[in-house]
Parts: sequence; C-alpha cells; structure tokens
Amino acid sequence: FTQIGGQAFSYGGGVTTLLVDYPGIHTTLSADGRFALTDAYDMPAPGQAAVLLLRLHDGRRALLAHGVHADHAHLSGSHLHPVWSRDGRAVYFNCADTGVPQVYRLELPARLDDVFQRETL
Repeated sequence: FTQIGGQAFSYGGGVTTLLVDYPGIHTTLSADGRFALTDAYDMPAPGQAAVLLLRLHDGRRALLAHGVHADHAHLSGSHLHPVWSRDGRAVYFNCADTGVPQVYRLELPARLDDVFQRETL
C-alpha cells in the first residue's frame, strides 16, 4: 500500500486527486468524469441536508434537492448518499424527512450544464 493522503492509501497503480476542499461528504463522479454528486449538511441552511451537483472544470456547484436533517442516526436521520442512475439521467438519494427513511429519484436535464444556468451556490 502507498500513502496518498493523510489517512488514505492506494493498492498499486497511480492515483490522481480529482477534488480538494469541496463541500460534501459522500461523493460520486459521473461516468464521463465531468460532474460529481455529493451531499452536504447544514446547507443551504442550518438543520438541512442537500444534494449538490459539482461541475469539475470550473468548481461551480448547484443545489439539486434539500430537506430537513434531523440527526445522523441510521434509522431516523438523513444520510442522502446521492448516486447516479446507470444511464446518468437521474439521481437517487436517501432522506428521512418524513421520519421514515425513503429513497427518492430526481430526474436530471439532458444537458447537465443547463443546471448551472439557474442560480448556483
């Protein structure tokens, strides 16, 4: 194993850093590597959790969804963990905004760059 960061290690092969100092916790890249999905807490306001879309080439970020963030308990809290659908046309995420954990699907526009035409964070 090779140390690649503070507590990160790689098993063989080269490692390239793609994101540094971005808002978010659980992050996943789009298939083409141009965008990332992540979740953030206390965003856009304290007590809320958000799903963000990041555009990697310029660092812009857009709010895709947000809701109440009660706590981090696995049965009652909101752990959004956004992921791409296989075809890249939607985002799936978890949220317990009703008090019961649920999975949501959010349709994305055909051109993800269009998301950044509206107000961004």
